[in-house]
Amino acid sequence: MDPVHPVEPAEPVPPVDDAPPEPVSSPARRARVARTAKRVGVGAVGTSILGAGVALLVLPGPGLVVIVAGLAVLATEFAWAERRLHQAKAKAAAAADVARNARSNRRARRSSDPSPEPVPGPVSDPSRR
Repeated sequence: MDPVHPVEPAEPVPPVDDAPPEPVSSPARRARVARTAKRVGVGAVGTSILGAGVALLVLPGPGLVVIVAGLAVLATEFAWAERRLHQAKAKAAAAADVARNARSNRRARRSSDPSPEPVPGPVSDPSRR
């Protein structure tokens, strides 16, 4: 034994559990497999919908609506997706409020402003076309 680097004795290895493995057809194992399969399926479907929504951001279509739908599917199984869904809903509500306020402000300006006088300009001559 080296006095500078003493080697400590290794801890004893715990005894091996000699219990037989869980049977394949046990209800607990079937439930665990079903739960895992459901999570994988929801993850695959939700990710596909989310990917389609991202593609629709640059392609013609309702990209944001499809992204929210994909997050809603993923939120049924994953907490991170539920948090993102709540954030997306909050931002959508804020955007709707801004749009609603802009529309009502535009209407209010139209009704309160008198119609502007027409500006005289060059008269187009149909025979010149």
